[in-house]
Amino acid sequence: MYLRTTIKKHKRQTYRYVHIVESVWEDGRSRQKTVLSLGREDQIDPQRLRQIQLLLGQLAGDDPLERLKGLEVGVVRYFGQVVVLQHIWDELGLGGLLKGYIKERGICVPVEQLVRVMVFNRLIAPRSKLALSRWIDRLYLPELFGREVPLHHFYRAIDYVNREKERIENALFSRLTDLFSLKLSLVFYDLTSTWFEGDCCPLAEYGYSRDKRFDKKQIVLGLLATAEGLPIAHQVWNGKRVDVTTVQEMTASLKKRFRIGETILVGDCGMLSAENLETLTQAGYRYILGLKSRSQEARELIVPAAGPVSLNNYEVIEKDKLLAREVKGSGGVRYIICHSFERAQVDRAQRTRQIETTTAKLETLDIDLKSGRVKDGETLQRRLATIFGRKHVKRYFHWSCDTKNGRPTLSWSLNTEAVAYEEHREGKWVIKTDASLTVADTIRQYKNLQCVENAFDDMKHLLVLRPIRHYAPPRVEGHVLICVLAYLLARILELRLAEAGVTWTDQIGRQSKSYPMTAARALDLLDEVKAAEIQLDGQWVDHISRIGPYARSILQALGVMPVQRTIPRDA
Repeated sequence: MYLRTTIKKHKRQTYRYVHIVESVWEDGRSRQKTVLSLGREDQIDPQRLRQIQLLLGQLAGDDPLERLKGLEVGVVRYFGQVVVLQHIWDELGLGGLLKGYIKERGICVPVEQLVRVMVFNRLIAPRSKLALSRWIDRLYLPELFGREVPLHHFYRAIDYVNREKERIENALFSRLTDLFSLKLSLVFYDLTSTWFEGDCCPLAEYGYSRDKRFDKKQIVLGLLATAEGLPIAHQVWNGKRVDVTTVQEMTASLKKRFRIGETILVGDCGMLSAENLETLTQAGYRYILGLKSRSQEARELIVPAAGPVSLNNYEVIEKDKLLAREVKGSGGVRYIICHSFERAQVDRAQRTRQIETTTAKLETLDIDLKSGRVKDGETLQRRLATIFGRKHVKRYFHWSCDTKNGRPTLSWSLNTEAVAYEEHREGKWVIKTDASLTVADTIRQYKNLQCVENAFDDMKHLLVLRPIRHYAPPRVEGHVLICVLAYLLARILELRLAEAGVTWTDQIGRQSKSYPMTAARALDLLDEVKAAEIQLDGQWVDHISRIGPYARSILQALGVMPVQRTIPRDA
């Protein structure tokens, strides 16, 4: 039996019909006999044909599972995440960029492929370079199927890519400018630290730890980002580098490498110094910087010499949420004092709790002194150090120690002046700027500094930047570069999904609420889309698993749908 197509014409229209026919011998000659007519070719439903095939097989007594006995399943690989990340990688032109740089050096190691694997790994299932050499075959990258990559090739790739760091950042900045029509009128700058395992790295030093790991050596990482949260440059320093000492170096880099015109640099209070302000002014940059709320400059603004300023004199920025007032300084400098009602409640509750807890501990210490349980001054000082060792507690109290009749004594009282200032300070913070933005816009851009904080949070948690186990400085810097590239892909993924209006819904009881689709959530939802190696009747194919509704919406937003479900292997 075989298929036969017949053509019929009706009213100037041509129609093609498909039949299953067989050859029979009748009256001494061969003739075609129609077994089954399948109808018009353009109206045949493939799914209906499969159902007919199954029913005919059952009628013939076939076992539906018999054909599966020759089925063999091989490696199951990540597909959904890989196809999305590969799309963004290609969109940025990173592949051609790295291949071009490496070709100039005449390097035989496939640096572009290995860097791509390391970046994808940070986003999918972060692990060490040693484990990565065994994990590489889990990615749906046909050019790497069955290849064993020595561990030292990953290390060499890190070394090579780190040497090209500035060229990569410069080229990516140009590409991002085209993709997102960037107008770099605002640059956000912040620092973080990340800790080490081991003591051999020259960059690793003890310093102020944002991770609260003061028992570990660390490095300091500075990041420049756009208002969209896209990283454009970063720098690694030794772990004891202080925030305020990094601004001049990053400002010089920004002006020299990117040739940006008038720009406003947004930073937090750690960047503020007279020398840094002079550097920014000389470079032609404006600034929006935070003041430390307990600095003398901020104290005089929050509680002026003439007395506290009533909230009635503040401008409403967000009703029942945020107020602000502007104070003109000299030389075009402006100060914006902000008051957040929500933050004021938090500050008040925290201060009240600290005072009540400390008062109770001091009263207990009084009882112990009177009862003789505390018999010497050394024990008294040790107990006081424990009580006032908590952050920001001792500012609320006056105390003094003495000796009477050979026994230690303690007198203490509430520092009402400090408490009064804290009551006026609660919920307030101060911005210093020389930019000509409105009060509302200045506050909004300062709050957008959170985009860099979000980048650090993603690098530390989603991409598992820490702990760092390399000890050679170029390897440490290369590891950070890999994480920054991974974050760039993640942030672009979030921006693309936001543009397409893709969200995810959380069901809480009978209510549901929609949230923006983050990169972490999107990659998790894409994890269900795998590619499985399948051999059937001697033919190897890659079969893509079911694509759920969330995964489908993500793939469609990136423009990588439809996905071919069955992919034949090349012979």
